[in-house]
Amino acid sequence: IRKPAGPGEVPFDSPAAFELRLIQPDDSTGALMLPVLPSVIVHEIDHFSPLGPPARGRDAPLQNRHWTRPGVRQSDADVGNRCGVWCRTCGEQFPCEDMLQAHIAYAAEQDALSGATKHAHRVEVRRSNSQSSIASTLSELRGEPMSRAPSLVHGVWRKRVEEFIDSQWFEILCVLEGVDTTTAATVQARHSYVAEDIVWDHTFAPIFALDTKLGGSGAVLDFTRMHDLVPADPV
Repeated sequence: IRKPAGPGEVPFDSPAAFELRLIQPDDSTGALMLPVLPSVIVHEIDHFSPLGPPARGRDAPLQNRHWTRPGVRQSDADVGNRCGVWCRTCGEQFPCEDMLQAHIAYAAEQDALSGATKHAHRVEVRRSNSQSSIASTLSELRGEPMSRAPSLVHGVWRKRVEEFIDSQWFEILCVLEGVDTTTAATVQARHSYVAEDIVWDHTFAPIFALDTKLGGSGAVLDFTRMHDLVPADPV
């Protein structure tokens, strides 16, 4: 829940609820969980996430979030389930920037061989909101090898996300709904988080273990570590 970042998100300037798409558990398959076991819930802060800054400009219609469009995930394009970028010359669509650049390179060669001069493909670093395009631009400007591009991209996007979160009031409301096995009643558990509750580069400590030795205790849940955090590499 936060105020819109611009008229493109919501047509009125008042706090609104925005959906956080989940990768784990996958919300496209119902986001099924087993509450008796600890679970890690993953929401990727991509260009469509309400926790990230909106896209700059409207030159990427497949990556621009708008209040009239359904919420999508960048991960769907990363695994080839939908298109995320498109060719500005012929309009063909591709899941990722790497496939787009391969298409442009091949089409540019074919256009040159056929003698096409009008609306011909040209190999260049194209402006895009995708992370791969940002990586290509940074690597060229700084003379960095492409092998270092992912770390550069992560740093640029993370800085933008941090600035966006610091400049906005928001509250993350988590709702877990399930069925009580004893009464068959539908129950809900709700909890909320604000900016002060976010800890960067950390995750919850493991609290589930198996003691499989003969005479052991079997499955063990250490509830004393429920709120403990451990360092984690950024992804």
